Amino acid sequence: MNRSVAGAGGGGPQPQFVFDDERIRIYGGTTAVWTARSVRRLPGSPEIRLRSTDVIVKQDGRWRWASVHSTRLPTRPAAAFVEAAVLQAHAGEYEIAPGRTLTVTLENGALRGSAAGVRQRELIPRSGTEFVWFSPDSNADMVIVFVRGDGGRTTHAVLRRDGVEAWRARRVR
Repeated sequence: MNRSVAGAGGGGPQPQFVFDDERIRIYGGTTAVWTARSVRRLPGSPEIRLRSTDVIVKQDGRWRWASVHSTRLPTRPAAAFVEAAVLQAHAGEYEIAPGRTLTVTLENGALRGSAAGVRQRELIPRSGTEFVWFSPDSNADMVIVFVRGDGGRTTHAVLRRDGVEAWRARRVR
């Protein structure tokens, strides 16, 4: 479902909310959980993406809001231009630890990364060696940095989470 709602209130520009992926689940006839993603648009301001969860309970025969929570979601960063040959040079497999591999693929002109426990996500270039591991569902600050050896070949991939190196993976293919 996708619907749009204009803000209500006093003077000045009013925000518009576009809701997507709304779901309502009822538990035992007394509790309802409404989850949604929305985009808030206000003229002259950047979009704000939100994930919301509302809990509604039936009390004394009436439905009442018990809890409301919204989390601001990240906006997709702008991609720097990187030559296709540079992207292709980073595609491959990198060993994070024995039995754990980062797989980087080139699909439709964009790098994508996946590893055990992490769904495949787009790697958005900041430069020819630094890529944001972007998830529209998470505020995680994850960056992959590709390290080149003396011959210019990509030899390692480094994951930085919140600016701190989380792991360094050696290229195996």
